[in-house]
Amino acid sequence: MKILIEIAQQTNVHFFKNIIKGLEKRGHRVLIVSRERESTTELMKEYGLRGEAITVFRPRKANLFRELLVRDYKIWRIGRRFKPNLVFTRSAAGVHAGRLLRVPVIVDNDNGRSAGLLHTLIAPLATRIYTPDCQDEDYGAKHVKYPGYKELAYLHPENFSPDPSVRDELGLREGERYFILRFTSLQACHDAGRKGMSREFKARLIKTLAERGRVFISSEGDLPGEWEQYRLTLNPGRIHSALYYAELYAGDSGTMASEAAVLGTPAIFMLTYPGTLFYLKELEERYGLLFNFEDYREEECMSAIVGLIADKELKNKWEKKRRRMLADKIDVAKFYIDLIDGGDLPRRNSRA
Repeated sequence: MKILIEIAQQTNVHFFKNIIKGLEKRGHRVLIVSRERESTTELMKEYGLRGEAITVFRPRKANLFRELLVRDYKIWRIGRRFKPNLVFTRSAAGVHAGRLLRVPVIVDNDNGRSAGLLHTLIAPLATRIYTPDCQDEDYGAKHVKYPGYKELAYLHPENFSPDPSVRDELGLREGERYFILRFTSLQACHDAGRKGMSREFKARLIKTLAERGRVFISSEGDLPGEWEQYRLTLNPGRIHSALYYAELYAGDSGTMASEAAVLGTPAIFMLTYPGTLFYLKELEERYGLLFNFEDYREEECMSAIVGLIADKELKNKWEKKRRRMLADKIDVAKFYIDLIDGGDLPRRNSRA
């Protein structure tokens, strides 16, 4: 088959990389269209993925809508030449273009209705929507659930082995503890209504952790001058090895919180959110791998962090929790490869 895959951000590169390579190994032809956002193109090159970057992400709502229309048009035009049998995406433009091309569109989506406008732009036009089975929503006959998280398409043990040499790249001494923080720009379409950590809380967090080990900050945007010394400058393909060996993750990125959790690293998620991120809820309530502070309880959050990093058996305890979670979940990349290769696909879309 000919499959058109849309990559709209850096996380999508991780999600699709093993799926793309697996499909190509089975003889399918894959065409990638991408969007330049926070090292997306660099990461694709690192993974040996060839694609065409058709737009560049620019924050602010007006820019996002303008760019969406351009992406819709460019993907449709590319699709007219490529003539795909299937469009696979995690974003809105691929859904719209696939609808115009009158080919089936499958979407992987773990945010659901809490993504607001983004969900509205995707759900009605997608041919089939796949979500983790913890997603407590129903989109009708087009909705299929699987026992996993999107992160297990690239962080399942079948697909990922941490590299301990990352500690040398970070300049760490033998046995030195370190913590990873993530500060997002909250400028994406699905970030409407969200509020991240205050500057005051971030300052307290950095000070508290820096007194107990090394602090590294992954940031989508600029950092205040006094925090620049903490910036994580790793090659983007190395971030998951760094997360695996970290003592703790804290930040306002739900994806990175989930990545840390499925790697067995205690994770703190701190963000006001208009809805429920069901995968984070399950990782907290069912497996105890994550602390979810969607309602922005600063003092409770700080108390949880201090308590965690005081525990000398912390990583061992989390590894046991991780093994229990993995016993319940699947290799999501293999799930999609088998699904598409086996031809279990929706029928052609009718004309929009």
